[in-house]
Amino acid sequence: DWGGIIMLGDSPINKIGGVSKLEGDFDHTKMIYGGENRDDNSGVLKYVRIEFAGQHSKKNDFGALTMAGVGYNTQISNVQVSNSDDDGFKFIGGAVRPVNIVSYLSMDDDFDVVQGYDGMLKNIIAVRHPLVSDYSGSRSISVEGYDEGNTYDTEAPKTKLIVSNATLVKLESTGLVSSPADAIEYINEPSVKFTNSLLIGFDRAFIMNDLAALKSIQSSNIELDNSYISAGELFESGDNSTVVYDWFNAGKFKNKLNKVSNISADLSFFKNATSKGRLDFRIVAESTKTIVGVSE
Repeated sequence: DWGGIIMLGDSPINKIGGVSKLEGDFDHTKMIYGGENRDDNSGVLKYVRIEFAGQHSKKNDFGALTMAGVGYNTQISNVQVSNSDDDGFKFIGGAVRPVNIVSYLSMDDDFDVVQGYDGMLKNIIAVRHPLVSDYSGSRSISVEGYDEGNTYDTEAPKTKLIVSNATLVKLESTGLVSSPADAIEYINEPSVKFTNSLLIGFDRAFIMNDLAALKSIQSSNIELDNSYISAGELFESGDNSTVVYDWFNAGKFKNKLNKVSNISADLSFFKNATSKGRLDFRIVAESTKTIVGVSE
């Protein structure tokens, strides 16, 4: 087991001063990230599998692949993280646009997006095990507009994330008591757009019950388009159900919700989404007619 891969660049973040030091048990003089170069090129990472990495302790908290201030010209594609002890992929500011990335059985969030990240995640898969979760709660995607505390630069843009062609799946618990699982968490008013995505098997699709998340919905900073959700509940229960359901059902978005307590039927959308054998999340042809926005 090892800490993982850390990439640092000089692309913008939204902390005061525009630069920061990555927290952890490091030589901090070598862990500076952030700047004004949105087009930063921090290198190329392609066709790589990262296993049993990530670290969560009193001193360290970073993902299997951590990208801090990594810019638009950095190339990240065809990367899989398996069994991370913390986040699978962590995006701290920056503008990198990864393609074809997979997080498999990560302990904490599969994709953690913070500090003013401004980019797109395209063709992503996250597979969560029902018995694997961080003590603080784990999500497939956690998006934070800015860090809590007094380090946020109020003049800098909040996190802006586009997610295209995502498949987020929580596997079955096979009769065991599973950890509560939520697909997507919104914190501190990020701007987020999801399109052409599947969210299947979660207890709740969204954690967005705080006033900041509702404000983002009402100001159209959160969009979900052409997507299918199968979950126990659409969002964390509270007093704002009308606002959230009206947002989800808006005709212009073409979304579909299937509220279920057992996900076996919806897992049959995929060629093989059980824990036995080789996982294959391609959609079987006969299922495409039942999913809004998925064409044959």
